[in-house]
Amino acid sequence: MGISGAGGCWARGGAAMEKYRQFGDGGTGANPFVPTWSHYKLSLPLRVLKVLVMLPVSAARLALFVVAVIWLAIVELVCSLIPIGIIRYPVYRLLTYFGCAAALFAVGVVPAGNCLADHRRLKIPPAKETGQVFDARRGSLVIANQQGFTDVLYLCMKLCPTFVFPASGGEPTQVSLLGALRTGRAGCLLLPHPSFCPPSFSSSFSSLLPPRPPPSFSSSSSPSSSSSSYSISFPSVILPPPPLGVKKAASCPTARAPSRPSPRRAGARRLGMPPEHPVQLKDISEKARASWGGPVVIFPEGARTNGSCVLAWKARSFDGVAVPDKPLDAALVALEILVFQDWCVHPAPHRGHSVPARLLALLPAVAHCEESVWLPAKDAAGATKGKPPAEQIALLRTVLARMLPGAVEVQVGADKHPEFMAYWDASQRKRYTNQKKA
Repeated sequence: MGISGAGGCWARGGAAMEKYRQFGDGGTGANPFVPTWSHYKLSLPLRVLKVLVMLPVSAARLALFVVAVIWLAIVELVCSLIPIGIIRYPVYRLLTYFGCAAALFAVGVVPAGNCLADHRRLKIPPAKETGQVFDARRGSLVIANQQGFTDVLYLCMKLCPTFVFPASGGEPTQVSLLGALRTGRAGCLLLPHPSFCPPSFSSSFSSLLPPRPPPSFSSSSSPSSSSSSYSISFPSVILPPPPLGVKKAASCPTARAPSRPSPRRAGARRLGMPPEHPVQLKDISEKARASWGGPVVIFPEGARTNGSCVLAWKARSFDGVAVPDKPLDAALVALEILVFQDWCVHPAPHRGHSVPARLLALLPAVAHCEESVWLPAKDAAGATKGKPPAEQIALLRTVLARMLPGAVEVQVGADKHPEFMAYWDASQRKRYTNQKKA
């Protein structure tokens, strides 16, 4: 999702401040995480008018957003009780459409238009048959860039897909709609640790724990008595260390305090022990096709950006779909937000690193529209035909960067995003970024 505005008032992430150079790309000089800077300022009368008018509007918008999220939670709960997929999916798509549309309207995002990608700009040959915008079928793969929870709401309204986020190691992990909204706030996948979950929740992570050794039996008999006593001892199981930033639980004797402090919003919790048989993207796609789960939307970057770059992808995220002698059949979608600065100055939607901060940046703005550029799967398959898997993934990443106006490919990965968030929060507390520019 790119950010642009009238009059060229919005600066790209390439003009980032020198203090954040360590998180930028050495080759292009672009920084994918630093929020964009606006040189447009309102006069004092307009600021007063904005506060008087937009303050009650923002309160009403916030109430509508909360109601929409509650609606989506109820819809997920009710539709999960419908066992037949052919009945569940149409009902789920209809109800989530209204919920996502209401949530986007609450934050001032209005869908403006959809168009097909220009093949001359992407430098790929067009397919023989012209595709349609958002023509993805159930189980088909859709690759998108990631910038926050508004991407999830928009794509859910258009496609009603199955969302997939890469874990810290690149493993694709399927999440629900609410899980995608929570994941979009932190930038990368949050995986809870089994030792800090309730029994009903941690049972799904039982495969992540090491196997428990069998119990040992010992018997002892007394010389003065003919009876014998038996005791059963269970060997202790050494659990993986808890994720950083989680405090020691009093009711869990095996929990250990983290060895070093880590901000709670500084990134995702890393998986303590990977499963023996990780799920591949191909398995998620086949399951969505069989159970009427809609298309499969994956955010391969693994972290949010400011719209000026496309982060490095991990090949492990495409295990099972990127294979030799077969093109990677996946559609690409790029989203762009247009800010109406003639009415009101709107901070960048990705300026905050949490849902409350992003809401505070979105709610006071009058309006902003969102446009999408779609590349059908047939065109992407024709471009990747006859290439090895590594070149297929690299080509699709290049094409996605060309679909975003002014975006470049960077060698920065999602691993730097937690460090940047911690550094950014510390800088905000010290008011470094709030100083006036000379």
